[in-house]
Amino acid sequence: MTKEIEMNVNWNCPIVPYESCAGIMLGTKVADLDKVLQKYKVVGTIDLFHFPGGPVLRKEENMEYISFLSTDARFGGAGQEDGIGIDDRSLTIKISNGVVLTVTVWLVDCYSDDIKKSSKFDAKNLDLSYQGRLPEGMRLGDRVDSFLPYTSMHYDSGDEWFYVDESYGGLIVGGQHALDLSESTDQIITMLRVIPD
Repeated sequence: MTKEIEMNVNWNCPIVPYESCAGIMLGTKVADLDKVLQKYKVVGTIDLFHFPGGPVLRKEENMEYISFLSTDARFGGAGQEDGIGIDDRSLTIKISNGVVLTVTVWLVDCYSDDIKKSSKFDAKNLDLSYQGRLPEGMRLGDRVDSFLPYTSMHYDSGDEWFYVDESYGGLIVGGQHALDLSESTDQIITMLRVIPD
């Protein structure tokens, strides 16, 4: 049995820069990932999945992405039939050349008006969102500036993401205001993307 087939997806797995998120290893062949994901399919459904420690999620995919979306009725985009909404994203896997290129986790409902105005979020968002942490303890819903004791961060205004320095590496961070920390110091982490070396 290959290492990819032995992979266990879990909503509480640690985030490992350059390597994995949610237990999904970068570089995994899509065919192997598909076999692993079948273990988590909700019996009797076509597109619902339940990873240990997490909520039931709806799977959508195309040639480039496999996305898992919140099915919670509290969010207007949940259960939509016409595509991926930005408020109900939970987990996104980018595929390139038949392998997992990146794994991204999102704070569910991270673009709600309440969060944008106050930099605070209801606990429901964190309860429905990925629970894994980085080695230093940061996770979705923490402040973006909690990275600063461990790495410098460059804000790219075109991408609207924070890039950690090369010594930390393997990670892109999203904040809810789409502004540099010098302009908005109290941003919360709304997205964490594990990227290859």
